[in-house]
Amino acid sequence: MIQELSLTAQTLYAELLDQVLALGVAEPMSRTGGSFIRKVVKNKPYVYFQFRELGRAYRQVFIGPDNEKTQALIDRIKERNESLAEQEARIMDLARAFNAAGGYGMDHTSLKVIKGFADAGIMRPGVGQATLVGTYAYNLLGNVLGVTWPSNMRTQDIDVAADIHIAVEKPDLTAPEALDQLRMGFLPVPQLRHDNPSTSFKIRGKQLTVDLLTTGSGKNENPVKVPLFQSEAMPLQYMSFLLEVTVPTVAFDRKHIALVNVPDPIRFAIHKLLVSQIRPMAFRAKAAKDIAQASTILEVCTDQSPDLVRDALDEAIAMGSKVERYLVNACRKADMPDEFMAMIEG
Repeated sequence: MIQELSLTAQTLYAELLDQVLALGVAEPMSRTGGSFIRKVVKNKPYVYFQFRELGRAYRQVFIGPDNEKTQALIDRIKERNESLAEQEARIMDLARAFNAAGGYGMDHTSLKVIKGFADAGIMRPGVGQATLVGTYAYNLLGNVLGVTWPSNMRTQDIDVAADIHIAVEKPDLTAPEALDQLRMGFLPVPQLRHDNPSTSFKIRGKQLTVDLLTTGSGKNENPVKVPLFQSEAMPLQYMSFLLEVTVPTVAFDRKHIALVNVPDPIRFAIHKLLVSQIRPMAFRAKAAKDIAQASTILEVCTDQSPDLVRDALDEAIAMGSKVERYLVNACRKADMPDEFMAMIEG
């Protein structure tokens, strides 16, 4: 059964996210000054903090959409004068308190990989950055929605996706270099076609795997070069819909923290339903997991934001006639919320 996090836990998460976003600006602000700028990405206005690193080009840190909530955060950032050490200690205290109150915390090994991508400039928050997808994103979306799932699903696959057409800022390292820098022993997994470059990396003798994914039409099944990764990734159908709207969230373990992108939860659920219908027969177990994750997210979202669910569903169906059929077929295999079924069948 899905359980709503207590008001205390939800407040802790909101404060944690606020503090981590602020810290991302406070550290370069204390060294370089910098300024807040507004820029339009894919016809939507966003706010970034821009600063210049010593001997390097300008760098931008994502703050949020250009709205009143983001402006309030900017005002709080400007007012804070506490030391960075004090802020970092407070953030870890908040993370531990949130975890103790029921919030989801990651295992150390997986967080190390995710933080490695974030530190390399590949998976920071913001449009044009990579997004954490798959089961780790599903678990983190529980924190975003203020709930705990019936059971946080375990996985050894870290799925990282980026749009093939967008790279707002060149990262410090390529994706393979970021993994190599961790010194965990990641090796490229050979493709079935030996002339194709690898898009998966695995630690020898262990199950942990990192998969690089990107947007595609479903017509091309070969790896393609992605500017943000500066390496190849596997194109997946309907990935553009998933990456169209993302949200920042905090991933943490007992000692470390990273600020990353995850998909909008409603789009994540709809995408899971679609993917469940195009997986090969050999991956039926993964398809069942796709539907289970979609069902729990939609149970929460149809209750919290039915209009947003309707809007995302309409946008998905507009992608083509197959989409509606896939959604109907997927929903018939699961106990979907009545409200969502009415939208599908209506």
